[in-house]
Amino acid sequence: MNVPAEFNEIKDRYEKFLAAPFPMGHRSKMVGNRSLALVQSELGGFILTYLQTSGSLGSRQRISMEQTVADLKAAMSDFAEEGQTFFSELVSISEMVLRSAHDQPSF
Repeated sequence: MNVPAEFNEIKDRYEKFLAAPFPMGHRSKMVGNRSLALVQSELGGFILTYLQTSGSLGSRQRISMEQTVADLKAAMSDFAEEGQTFFSELVSISEMVLRSAHDQPSF
């Protein structure tokens, strides 16, 4: 199985993202009925799955990730500038994963 061309860029950008502090004043923000921290964790889980499987996502993971990204993008207009910058990077990385991921093989 081939590793997507974007794999190393996604890995590097996600590591840099993880090193950045969570934006002040955003811990209590909600995305629908989920906390912003939970949404960040959910997307992080999908990104880690992609990285640990050499660039693959299952179809249910892909559908859930697409919806989570859409929900986050819709909520971002209520964020302060620092939060918009921080979460725009997470959205960008997530969209790269969605564009480049191949299907996980079924067993």
